[in-house]
Amino acid sequence: MEFEVFGIDADQSVRDQVHYSERECMLLAQDIGQPCLILQTCHRFEIYSKKPIDPDRIVQAYQGLPIKIYTYKDQEAYRHLLEVVNGLHSQIFGEDEILHQFKMAYERACLSYDFDAALHHIFQEALRCGKECRRDYQLSKHPLSLSYLAAQEIKKRKGDLRKRRILVLGGGKIAQQVVAHLQNTNATVHVALRRQEQISCFLREGIELAPIPFEAKEQYAQQADVVIAATSAPHIVLDTRSLSKETMLLDLSSPRNLLGAIDQEIYTLDTFAVLSKRNLSFRQENLEYIQERIEHFIQEFKAWETRQDTKETIQTLHEQIDTIANDTSLYLRRKLDLNEREQRLAAQSVQAALFRLLKTPLQNVKGDQEHYHPMLKALFDLEEKEEEYHVS
Repeated sequence: MEFEVFGIDADQSVRDQVHYSERECMLLAQDIGQPCLILQTCHRFEIYSKKPIDPDRIVQAYQGLPIKIYTYKDQEAYRHLLEVVNGLHSQIFGEDEILHQFKMAYERACLSYDFDAALHHIFQEALRCGKECRRDYQLSKHPLSLSYLAAQEIKKRKGDLRKRRILVLGGGKIAQQVVAHLQNTNATVHVALRRQEQISCFLREGIELAPIPFEAKEQYAQQADVVIAATSAPHIVLDTRSLSKETMLLDLSSPRNLLGAIDQEIYTLDTFAVLSKRNLSFRQENLEYIQERIEHFIQEFKAWETRQDTKETIQTLHEQIDTIANDTSLYLRRKLDLNEREQRLAAQSVQAALFRLLKTPLQNVKGDQEHYHPMLKALFDLEEKEEEYHVS
C-alpha cells in the first residue's frame, strides 16, 4: 500500500488565524503536484496522498502558533482515515458532519484529479465504513451531534422557548440541523441567508423557517434572545459587543464568526467538545465496536490489494510471454525460410506452449494468492520488470 496522510491539529484560537478557503485549497492541491485529497474540518487540516508531500509551505502559515503535526503511512494512514470519518477524532464523538465534509472533499478532489484504482477504493471504502457504523450503531440518532448539543444548551439556559426569539446565521448543514432541533419549541426562529436558493435546502429536509436577508442580521440580533453563527465565512460576520448581556451567543463556525466583548460568554466548538464528554459511557461502549469494524475494513483492503497486485503480476507475466514469443518468431524468421503463414503459426505455437507451461502455476496463484504470489514474483524476477513497465 502506498498511502500517506499529513495533518495539523490546532485549537480554536489558531484555527481563527489560519484557514484555507475552498479556492485556496484547490490552489494548494495544484502546487502539491500529485493527486491528493484535502480535508479541512473544525479542528484539523489533512492531506491524503500516495506519496509524501512537502509540508514546508503549509507549516509556514502556522509559524509561531501552537500546532500538532502528524503523519501516518500506508496501513496506519488508512486506519486513521477510517477513524476520522467515523468521528473518533472529532470534538463531538461520532458526529455526522465529518462524513459529509469528507464526502464533499472527495467530490472536489475528483474534479481536479484522476485518482488511480487504489486511491478511489480507499476513499470509497472510507465513506462506506462511515455510513455502516452510523447505521449499525445509530450514532446519528444519539444526542451527540453539535447541533443537538447546541439546541439542548439553549433550552437549558433559556428554559421555555415559546416567547424567545432566535437568530441563526447561515444556511449550511449545521444551521439546518440546529433549526430542525428547535422546530418543536415554538420559538421564533429567523434564519439569515445570503442567497435566496438556500431556502430550498431547508425545505428539502422538511425544515420550516422564517428567512431574512443576511444584511438585516444586525437589526434582528438586537431583538434576539439567542444568536447562533453557523456560516462557512472565513471571517467575522457579526459584531455582538453592543448586544444585551442577556443574549445567548453560540458560534458554531470555524474560524469564528462572532466578535464579542471580553466579558461576553460565547459558546464555541471547543465549549461543545467539553460538553460532549459527559457521554463517556456511550463513547466507550461504541468505540470498541467501531474499532472492530475498522479492523474488518483494513483486512478487506489488504485482501483487495493482494488481488490487485496479483492481477498486475499476471498481466506482466503475460506481457513477457508475448515478448518471448515475438523474439522467438523473429529468430526463426532469420534462421529458416518460412512464409508468412508459417511464421505466424510458429509464433502462435511458442506462445501457446508457454501458456500451457504456466497454466497450473497461475491457477495455484489465483487460488492462494497470499502464499504463491510472492513466490511467483521471485521466480520470474517480476519486481524489477514491473518497475520498468510503470516508468515507461
